[in-house]
Order: sequence, then structure tokens, then C-alpha cells
Amino acid sequence: MLFWSESNELNGAVRNAAIKFFMFTHIASLFLLLGIILVFSTTGTLNMLALQTLHPSSSVLDVIKIAMICMLIGFFVKMGIVPGHNWLPDTYVHAPLPVTAMISGIMAKIGAYGIVRLTALAFSEAIFSYSLIIAFIAFVSMLYGSIMALAQEDVKRFLAYSSISQSGYIVLGVASVSVIGLTGAAFHIVNHAIIKVLLFLCAGSYIQQIGSHNLNSFRGLVKKMPVTSGAILIASLSLAGIPPLNGFFSEFLIFAGAFTNLNIIIVAVPAVLSVGLTFSYFLWLIYRIFVSKPQDSVEGIQESPLSLTVPILLLTLLVVLIGIWPNTILIFLSKWAESLTLLGGT
Repeated sequence: MLFWSESNELNGAVRNAAIKFFMFTHIASLFLLLGIILVFSTTGTLNMLALQTLHPSSSVLDVIKIAMICMLIGFFVKMGIVPGHNWLPDTYVHAPLPVTAMISGIMAKIGAYGIVRLTALAFSEAIFSYSLIIAFIAFVSMLYGSIMALAQEDVKRFLAYSSISQSGYIVLGVASVSVIGLTGAAFHIVNHAIIKVLLFLCAGSYIQQIGSHNLNSFRGLVKKMPVTSGAILIASLSLAGIPPLNGFFSEFLIFAGAFTNLNIIIVAVPAVLSVGLTFSYFLWLIYRIFVSKPQDSVEGIQESPLSLTVPILLLTLLVVLIGIWPNTILIFLSKWAESLTLLGGT
């Protein structure tokens, strides 16, 4: 009877998370659709290059700004930006780990790509008008996600709040309305997708071996699972912005771009300091795995099979290689950012 009660409670939590995910993402899609309708009804085109070169009257520009706000709301919710983040932690916790990795590495990044590609390309002048507000929203997400991650004991919820914080970095790059910032934002989309999938695979490796999501269960696992532990160390340091790993370069470009826009410099300064919070919550994770005394329950635990450790090793190698040789990706992204002729950035 007790098992049946716990099972029903779990099924209810999963159902609630699924309903929340459905409601939030579909409402976000409605905002996106409303923005598209407003753009087409006002300008008569959905061609982004045509919108980029458009010089509308003040009345048309007001409608375009409303359309941009609608589309930003939709993309922010899909990314999990505060205050549209509420669906993300519950979804990450209750979804199977492969699905969670896909949501974090692909679906949330589609929202980020939409902001960088669509709103920055088609609505760059409108975004410049609201750059300070957008930068403030980004900073709140960075700060809130980091503080909440520090308080978590469930590894999947921990990674969920980390994603909220990291999404704020991408939005800050867009708010800079500069070639450097947009290049960094686009680069961070790539880097964060790789790192977060790696972190979820590492978390899945631990959970598979110890049967628990609780971070305290990971204490001292470096001796039992050195490959997974080494990979999670490298991924954590990369997201914390430690050179020469890939996360450092994208974060550096984002902040460099933010400081080129005097409108948002008041937000850029504390945003840089918030990187210390990112390092803090990952340092707490690393301390548990590498320094804390192992629990008695870790006896008999061993490294995950090759089917899981090989992808972990490949992604870890990618994190290091992109960090050492970022030029291949950066050259492509900078050329794209420079094509945004309305930005007038440097």
C-alpha cells in the first residue's frame, strides 16, 4: 500500500510537470505567432533581410517594437529566462535523463538561437531601444539561477537552475547590440549545449551506478568513477569561465560586447561579478565529488560501461579542443554577426 501511494504521488508530480511544460511552451508559441502576425500585417513581409533594411515611419516602428516584445517573451519562456522559468526545474527533474539532455541541449537553445538570429537581425534598432531592460532581465536570470543552484540537493534541479543562469549570459550578449556581444552569445549557445549535455550524461552515469539523484550521494565518487568525475570537473570549470576551456571564450566575448554598449554598462559590471556565483556552486559540486569522504553505500560501485563513458570522453575532448582552438567556430560566427549592418557595432 505504501509503494502504491508513493507511486501515485510520483505519477502526479510527473503529470503536473508535463502539464506545466505544455502550458508554458504553448503560451510562448502564441506570443511568437502574435509577433509574426504583427510584423507581416505592418510591413507586408517576413523576409528578415528585408526587415533589416527597412526604415519604417514612427507609427510602424511602434508596432514593430510591440511585435519584438511579443517574440522576446516567447523566446524567453522557451529558454527559461526569469520570470518565465517556472516550468524548467520541474521538467528537468521528472523527465528521463536523455530527454532532459535533449531539452537543455537543443530545445532551450532553439529559443536562444531565435533571439540571436531573428530579433537581433530583424529588430536590431528596436532592441537597442530596450537594451537596458533586456540586460536587466538577463542579469536577474544569471543571479537568480546561480543562487538557486547553490541551494539544491537534487542534481537534475541543480543543473536546471544552472541552465537558467547560463541562458542569462546569452541574453546579455544580445542586449549588448554589438558584433562582439552577438558573436559571444551565438558561441555560448554552442558551448553551453555541449557542456550541458556532457553534465547530464555525467549525472546519468552517477545515477545509474548509485541509484540516487541526491548530490550528497556523489561524495567521494572520484575514486570509484574517475572518468565521469574528471569529465564533470572539466565541464564545471568550463561553465565557470576558466581558460582555456570553451566556456571562457564565449563568456569573455559576451562581457566584452556588454562593455561596448554604454546603455547597459550599469548592468554589465555586476553581471561580471556574478560569474563568481557560478564558480561557487560548481565548486561545491566538485568538493563533494573530489574531497568529501565517501559514504558506506559506495562500496561495489564502478565506472559506467563504455556505451556511456565513450560519449562522455568525446564531449569532454570537444570542450577542451574548442577551448584551445576556438577560431574555426568564431570566424564563422563573427562573419555572421558582421552581416548585421544595422548594428553599427565593433
